[in-house]
Amino acid sequence: MFKKIPAPNRVGIRFSDNDFESLFAHFLKRVGEEYSFYELTKPGIVDLWNRSSEGLYHLILRRNQPEQQHYDMKGKPCSFNPKEYLRLAEKDIYLDDEVDTYIAAQGGGCNREFHVVDLRYSQVPGWPYVYSV
Repeated sequence: MFKKIPAPNRVGIRFSDNDFESLFAHFLKRVGEEYSFYELTKPGIVDLWNRSSEGLYHLILRRNQPEQQHYDMKGKPCSFNPKEYLRLAEKDIYLDDEVDTYIAAQGGGCNREFHVVDLRYSQVPGWPYVYSV
């Protein structure tokens, strides 16, 4: 028998490249809308993200455009594998009070590299409150 695990009030994801802010916003919005269907534990969130991230990248950021050349920090051409680059681990997931603790430890600003869905509030009924810090 399936045992329902209570959902946390807030989920935070840390990813050190703010170019992907919209990708995390879309993901967390969808999780917030349908959170009763997902296991919102650290391993559950990591598994859901890692299985979804490559498709979300192509759907939301690439929008079916042809692949472009990517460059490393020294300006040399390199390959880009979104599935590997966007991979998360449990250490990147923060639940409930861990969200506040992480933001406070960063001095309140995280260069928009920390993404949160707050399941307690919504801007529009049925729409979760998603923000980046």
